[in-house]
Amino acid sequence: MIKICHLTIDHPQQPVSLLRVLPYAKLRNVSVSLGSKVKKFYKKDNLITGFDLELDETTINNCDIVFIQRSFIQKSSMNVIDKVIKLNKKIIYDTDDLLVKISIANKSPFSYLHSNSKSFLIDFMPYINAFTTTNDFLSNKLKKIFNKKDILVVPNFILDEFFPKKININKKRNFFKIIIAGNQKIYDVALILDSLKKILHSNNNILIFFVGFQKIPDLFKQQRVVFIGPSSYSDYLYNINKIEPDLALIPLQNNEFNNCKSNIKFLEYSYLNIPGIYSKVKPYSESVENNFNGILCEGRDEWLSNIINLFDDNKSRVNIANRAKKNVINKFMAKNNQNIFESICKNLA
Repeated sequence: MIKICHLTIDHPQQPVSLLRVLPYAKLRNVSVSLGSKVKKFYKKDNLITGFDLELDETTINNCDIVFIQRSFIQKSSMNVIDKVIKLNKKIIYDTDDLLVKISIANKSPFSYLHSNSKSFLIDFMPYINAFTTTNDFLSNKLKKIFNKKDILVVPNFILDEFFPKKININKKRNFFKIIIAGNQKIYDVALILDSLKKILHSNNNILIFFVGFQKIPDLFKQQRVVFIGPSSYSDYLYNINKIEPDLALIPLQNNEFNNCKSNIKFLEYSYLNIPGIYSKVKPYSESVENNFNGILCEGRDEWLSNIINLFDDNKSRVNIANRAKKNVINKFMAKNNQNIFESICKNLA
């Protein structure tokens, strides 16, 4: 039995953790256990500057591989990092975003820790046995930053146990429901707010749902707009499915950070049989074939026309949703891609 110890400062039940480490737990003769949890975060000027950890010493001592995520490597975690090195554990370091080069537009409470992690990672790099990330574009950026050639691309995959067992079928309903989901930045959502206001004003049978948002966009002053706050990953997917959306919108500003993101929203919406309109940034331009399994938008002006076109064309929505779901089932199911995770474990064993 290969034992993996998971170290993260992100919530272990959120997709940023689950999607990256749980596929290893699906392998035969592999177990994954959490090696630490955050007891307390320290803040200054609304930014998290440090944390206290509660360690599971048994898990850390007895593991074969340590899986370290994102911005865990900090001054606050040096005691556990030093312990892992002294115990000569095999180490996988994984990140799904360009966190070490985060922009003001993508600022979050964790921005200080993300930016601060770069110097620690540079020092820690010689001890990393496998460096993994989600896509080629991000991998190439990280190779230059850390002068490390062997960064492995491990895409995000669908973990079907978190999805509702019964997925809704795209069909005509009394209300046309548009969804924008996930913890997207208001800066990104600003791309489509004018279009959404015009749609609401010109069509009385449209409902707009924001799911998983920490903050409420200005659009919430409008009628027929519903807000559902953050939740666990399975509840988040359940809420999306229960809404029965006719269309999903995925707006992202075209900047370096967003181009390094994964295609997770395409995977989730497609598996839930929801057609999507996506910003033409790397994670989606490389997954979506325009007008076939999704719609791509380059500028603000294209959003309104594309929303109207799909609002008026139920057949196109159904065809796009069906093609996208088939694409995801054929290529992006975790259970059908276990060889990727098996190979990493085998090389470290």
